[in-house]
Amino acid sequence: MKAGIKLHNTGGIVHGGAIAALADASAGVALATLIPRGSRRTVTVEQKVNFMAPVHRGDLTGYGKVLRKREDIAVSESEVRDEEGNLVAKSMATFMIIKR
Repeated sequence: MKAGIKLHNTGGIVHGGAIAALADASAGVALATLIPRGSRRTVTVEQKVNFMAPVHRGDLTGYGKVLRKREDIAVSESEVRDEEGNLVAKSMATFMIIKR
């Protein structure tokens, strides 16, 4: 995600909501790799984010990992890092897995 002035909050740093959205998407994509395409959809039912460092600009990258997957629920974690590899945020999310 390109982090820049369009994503800044009133304090002049990237808004936590934008970072949380990247963390959520990263965890969700990791989960999607374990589900046959088109057979299910996932919905975030809970997410916790710890913000580690402020970001002003540059590229942010999200990395997701599934910790546990069952038939209808899963738990994933994710990290958001800046272009130097510094940890910006750490997140854990619970997903509901719904049959289509």
